Amino acid sequence: MFHSRLAPTFLAAGLLAVPGRADAPDLTNSFTIPGTETRLKFYGKVQVFGQYYFDQYLYDNGTLIGGEIDAHDASATPDRQFSLTARTSGFGLVTGTPTRFGTLTTNLELAFSAGKPSARGNPKMNQAWIGLGGWLAGYTWSNWINLDAQPDTVDASGPVGQTCNDTGRYTQVRYTWDVNPSHRLSLSAEANQRAFKAWSGDNPNQGEADTIQQDARYPSLVGAYVHQAGWGQLSLRALTQQYGAYRPPAGTTPAARQDIWGSAVQVSGTFPVGRRDKLVYSAYTGEGVGVYGFNPQAVKYAQDMSRVWLYPSTGWQVGYTHRWTGRLRSNLIATGLRWRHSAAVGDTDFKQAENYFVNTIVQVTPSLEVGLEYGYEGVKTFGAQAITQRDGSKGGTNKSNKLQLALTAKF
Repeated sequence: MFHSRLAPTFLAAGLLAVPGRADAPDLTNSFTIPGTETRLKFYGKVQVFGQYYFDQYLYDNGTLIGGEIDAHDASATPDRQFSLTARTSGFGLVTGTPTRFGTLTTNLELAFSAGKPSARGNPKMNQAWIGLGGWLAGYTWSNWINLDAQPDTVDASGPVGQTCNDTGRYTQVRYTWDVNPSHRLSLSAEANQRAFKAWSGDNPNQGEADTIQQDARYPSLVGAYVHQAGWGQLSLRALTQQYGAYRPPAGTTPAARQDIWGSAVQVSGTFPVGRRDKLVYSAYTGEGVGVYGFNPQAVKYAQDMSRVWLYPSTGWQVGYTHRWTGRLRSNLIATGLRWRHSAAVGDTDFKQAENYFVNTIVQVTPSLEVGLEYGYEGVKTFGAQAITQRDGSKGGTNKSNKLQLALTAKF
């Protein structure tokens, strides 16, 4: 494929052209391990996160409030529900060790949001990576994400329309070049997520048959360019990922394989407004964006493996932060996702999704924050009668209103 031939060429040229340097870890308030030159820092947060739904659940924060949510059926989820959890808490260790090749850095971070909702929660790996020079290897935020351009929400999982609405962290090997103080380039080869998603029977959003197996033969490739200046930041990113499927032979039916590459481009950045305020934004478009956008609508295979389609989609977000004082800030956030109609999109599939948030966050102390947020989320399908309403009638839209509160202590 064109994508798989082109990316290694860019990688080789970059490695030869520009020296690399990895970001130094934040080792403020760290200590030296006795008998070594290694600096170690323990960090984390304890958070109490609460939600009150005025009408009903949708898909957001589903694992925190009761498991999987069916956005096609408003009658299947209760309204006026309250939930409270501390499972968004977590902790980590970061180290820095000088070597002849530069600083060897490591980061290991765990959270407690895995598994079904409970008072205890189960550990979940958030980060586990090693860095040396310009290299980084391990599990961390995807190179597709611009962390500087993410909106400032109280919501635990963030809005739809942002890049990597799912977890946003994948195992990868990345190389970063600081061309100069204003320009940075990076390339990453990231784990193909199709290899880690279990297929369990027919899926109305994907059209996958019981007998179809995953065939993830190549990593996903992501490139990023970041320009930082006094007027703000501008980032351009691109990705390509392989979707492969294999159906083993059965009786007289021979084996079949289908393979296609999805790709997407993104623009994102930040823009200061006056001395206190800030605007953040991002927009992406492509086909088969999958886990790098909104995973359920990514690819569809014909049951007989004769054809394969990619879902075309566009996501966007914009957030405005106003600082009332040094300790008090408010945010207005609007985000959205749109899918274009194609052979892969059926009547029950989503046509659009949107989130709107308004919040106020108080920095009580340097390590303690309290945030209060109102959120709206809505979905619309291509089929005018694809969603079951609460009274049993049919419609093409579903929505939810909620109030969220977070008390966060960082250390």
